[in-house]
Amino acid sequence: MKKKYTQMFKTIPKFLSEIETGEIMHLEAQSNYTYVVMKDGTRMLSSYNLKIFEELLETSEFMRINRSSLVNTSFITGYIKAEGYIKLRNNLRIKVPRRRSIFLKAEYPQIFKTV
Repeated sequence: MKKKYTQMFKTIPKFLSEIETGEIMHLEAQSNYTYVVMKDGTRMLSSYNLKIFEELLETSEFMRINRSSLVNTSFITGYIKAEGYIKLRNNLRIKVPRRRSIFLKAEYPQIFKTV
């Protein structure tokens, strides 16, 4: 589902208008840059910070896990309660902060079933 973001922002990452948002598995912040990780494993580097991507992408489809991670909810396979991680389809585990997990459990109860 390609979207037109020009009404909301002056500039957007060029590759974002060329790809489907469903192809994005998660986004990782690295300082003032963001790595966009696709479902096939490719990583693209963007000079936009994670907050811009959070505002651009739908909040119902993407969830901010911690300061450095924005995850596509359709790629989450479960929540490991004992360790405080969410698990993605590619077996990547992302730490969920203790205080943030309370909010996320209320917002996305279907995802936070323990594995």
